[in-house]
Amino acid sequence: MNQKIIKEFVEKGANLEHDRWARWQSWCHKILRGSCPSPKLERVLKHWDRQIATPYSELSEQEKESDRKETRDYIPLLEKALKDQREEIWKWSINNYDRFMEEVWCSYRGKKSFGELFEEEYEKSTKPS
Repeated sequence: MNQKIIKEFVEKGANLEHDRWARWQSWCHKILRGSCPSPKLERVLKHWDRQIATPYSELSEQEKESDRKETRDYIPLLEKALKDQREEIWKWSINNYDRFMEEVWCSYRGKKSFGELFEEEYEKSTKPS
């Protein structure tokens, strides 16, 4: 896969990953604060609250790299899906090549079907010169 495309995928995916993580952590913090509040827990949660509230674009490079790493785990799945899709398209094109070429040829010659084209060519070939 093209390295530029991979880099773009990783960066956009890392942004999505950070948003997903932030939503999950916000929910977890809400549950923890409601079920077992304590000053010690609050100190720990406040540390993570800052990162939850920070948009991906404003994270440190180290924090961004953590999200990028999570996104890179999806690349093998994406590559397999693209490979499977290419194979499916290839099989379809092999199985439909004759019909496709017939349509192209008939369209080029201004006919609706191969049968119509065949009849015209047959008549030409059987007419006495």
